[in-house]
Amino acid sequence: MAKLQENTPYDDVFKTQKIESPKLLIPVINEAFHKNYSENAEIIKLEDEIFLRKQDGYEEKRITDAVMKVRDNQESVERSYHIECQSTKDTSISIRMYEYDSQIALKDREWDGKKLKVKFPYSTIIYLRSDDTMGEDIRITLNTSEDEAEYQIPLIKLKNYTLDMIFEKHLFILLPFWIFTYEDRLKAYEENDNQRKELTDDFRIIIRRLQENCEKGTLDEYTKCMIMDMSKKVVRNLLGDKFPKVRREVETMMGGKVLDFEAKRIKDEGREEGREEARKEELHSLVNILSTIFSDFETIYSKIISEKKYQNVTREQVEKYYYAK
Repeated sequence: MAKLQENTPYDDVFKTQKIESPKLLIPVINEAFHKNYSENAEIIKLEDEIFLRKQDGYEEKRITDAVMKVRDNQESVERSYHIECQSTKDTSISIRMYEYDSQIALKDREWDGKKLKVKFPYSTIIYLRSDDTMGEDIRITLNTSEDEAEYQIPLIKLKNYTLDMIFEKHLFILLPFWIFTYEDRLKAYEENDNQRKELTDDFRIIIRRLQENCEKGTLDEYTKCMIMDMSKKVVRNLLGDKFPKVRREVETMMGGKVLDFEAKRIKDEGREEGREEARKEELHSLVNILSTIFSDFETIYSKIISEKKYQNVTREQVEKYYYAK
């Protein structure tokens, strides 16, 4: 029996960005591993479900935040990458990262009949909260009977970045979590309108610079709207009812409806319009083909609606293509 892993709202925000705009992960990889992938590099999504068998017989299901391969013309090999997003310090994260990475490596194994070769992914952790006791990386040592190997997991700490750095490095995926950098000042912002202006001014800068990146072509409108709506979701969950003034002002500035954001609606409508156009073209082609076999409209129409796929097609829809030929 499998035990399910529960997600936090911040996991959902990170994964929403990953799913809706996977290119946002490329600058994270470049930052963590000193790569130079272009933002047009191909991302190949890998299976993010991992099953770990426990001593009690249970099979525990884990969902990683992001696992992928990246293919770029600048490099001749595909490399595997694993990214986790953490909202709090977790003393068990080293164990979990090893569990995740070893399973990812096994899925990517090579066996030549004599030797099993496993390649651990390049892994990193994004920390939304961090303190001075944390190093710059996690190091895991693997001891065998004859040798020792160590691999490093670099940490990306949100508090180490300024807004200028985030925009310069295109780390847009961090922007929805920017409210975390004010966490120790929220009480003062709630109680003092003048101090709160410091926060609202920064969010105005975020909105302005997102728009500037859209105008330059660095971001598309859809991704910009998604980032703003994900920012609102983080604000809503982090501030809750404890800081209503701060929450209201930031939510108003960011606008939109949480998760069911306007850009997603537009994108989904565009997909549906595309599917509708494909259906029309298919019907048009079918009418043309049947017209070469049968001469009268009634026969053609009856043949079309006899198919389950077209049973709801109206006479007017068929006539449109029949008389246009």
